[in-house]
Amino acid sequence: MKKIYIKAGIIISLLLSALLIFYIAVYTKTEQINQKTKKVDTFTLSGGDNSAVMGKTPFNNKSATDNGASNTVAGDNNPYDEQKATIDNKNSIYEIYNLAVAGVGFSSDKIIFTDRAEGYSFSKDNPLDKNKRLDQNAEAMVYDAEYSDNYILRKTFTDTFEAKYDIEKINSKDAVLDLDAGLKSCHLFTGDILLCLKPAGGVTEVVKFNLKDEEIKEQVLFVSNLSHWQTDYRNSNLYLLQNPSAYKESVFIKKEQKGEASVLEKGIGLDAKVSDDESYVLVSKYEDAKLTLYLDDIKNDTKTKLDIATLARKCVFADKDIVCAVPKKLPKDYVLLDDWLKGKFNYTDDFYKINLKDLQAKKLDFINRPSTEIDAYKLRSSQNANMLSFVNKRDGKGWVIILAQAEKTESDVGAQELSSSTASSSEEIKIKLKRDEI
Repeated sequence: MKKIYIKAGIIISLLLSALLIFYIAVYTKTEQINQKTKKVDTFTLSGGDNSAVMGKTPFNNKSATDNGASNTVAGDNNPYDEQKATIDNKNSIYEIYNLAVAGVGFSSDKIIFTDRAEGYSFSKDNPLDKNKRLDQNAEAMVYDAEYSDNYILRKTFTDTFEAKYDIEKINSKDAVLDLDAGLKSCHLFTGDILLCLKPAGGVTEVVKFNLKDEEIKEQVLFVSNLSHWQTDYRNSNLYLLQNPSAYKESVFIKKEQKGEASVLEKGIGLDAKVSDDESYVLVSKYEDAKLTLYLDDIKNDTKTKLDIATLARKCVFADKDIVCAVPKKLPKDYVLLDDWLKGKFNYTDDFYKINLKDLQAKKLDFINRPSTEIDAYKLRSSQNANMLSFVNKRDGKGWVIILAQAEKTESDVGAQELSSSTASSSEEIKIKLKRDEI
């Protein structure tokens, strides 16, 4: 009989212990929810040491609520209490979307990017704003996207792996130009200029479309026996770069609107980029099997070897500076240009700023340096040069850098407006596949 009582006592004790544990767990959970301290690890994005749910930096740090939801997260010691100080005195970097993008850039100084999977485009005034989806037709698996002030160019592939281009006006589903299926390597430029390569009877034509014209007509700018060119367009001047390779010599050509073509640079593995005002050409090439970076000062007819080694396409001109993504180390088992272009390996980059006056390279330190390894390409600068954008080649995600503005001038009004809009905005944190949209 005693054994029965003992067993019953043990069972009752276990039940009471289980009930007590359950009560403590429920009480703790309730308190966490009431205090908005629930920790969710479903979609943790890279935001450096300060990362949090859905990525930390895209959300405002203020305690104001939207539909009753707090913007703060447990354990989130937000370093952005003074957004103005962040923008004025520190460089900052933000992942703007948690899915792969086809492209990211600027249109009238608004950030604009395109989802790779569905082809929809989004815009925002600054990286801390919600994403505003633009009115646009869906397009599955967009490989590349580019932007001008008024248009979006999307690149997809047909079933036979031929490139196909679609161009639409920003925030409109109306296609403005029915592009010929035979056009190749199309790109958008400032002033709503579209350039494409067009095979024509054994030669390749570089054709131009001015999207501002009432009647858009094709204009031939250049004819070549070669078919692999990368194009650029500045102030009615055409720039052509042979597809670079570390196994061959390439040339970089300038064709003025009224004049003959001239060779600006040539070299093994040549890569080149021209400044907006055409005063400088940034050149990378191989010399004695080593990657080197030069700056050609066109006006003063001087060439300077820079202190950093990177590809010209991993750099961007930003007003009076050049900003470059520079590999921390160069791998030994790969061809640094060709194998990188083929996606056989990725660099791990730091960012450097080079002043065009003294040509000294200075490493950019970020207030929120991400822990994510970055291999930057498709770099773009906003019109007022206070923001840069790029795609991380490692995962296809889009990023924006806000450059520190040490001294305020009239051209820095955009940065002040960014600070103001950031301080006054509030967002509701929602757990879903894509970041908040409006």
